[in-house]
Amino acid sequence: MKPRSSAIPVRQTPKAPAALADAELQHLETVVRYLCNTDVIDTGFSLGVSYWLHRIAEIEQRFYLVPSQLRRLALLRKMLTDES
Repeated sequence: MKPRSSAIPVRQTPKAPAALADAELQHLETVVRYLCNTDVIDTGFSLGVSYWLHRIAEIEQRFYLVPSQLRRLALLRKMLTDES
């Protein structure tokens, strides 16, 4: 007899529509541009590059994104990695 797997299946929540991602994208664009245009990212007053990169990845996972939104996220990721 074959042993059963004790792993519990993980249920993924369905992704949200792309239109709901626009507010998140706008916020990230505002914050990242501010961080990249000031010296705040180099001080202890910001959450750090890794936090904002994590937020970008989270948006990619939570929403069905259209190509223009994916390009916006790619640009934000590049801006952050160029700063670090």
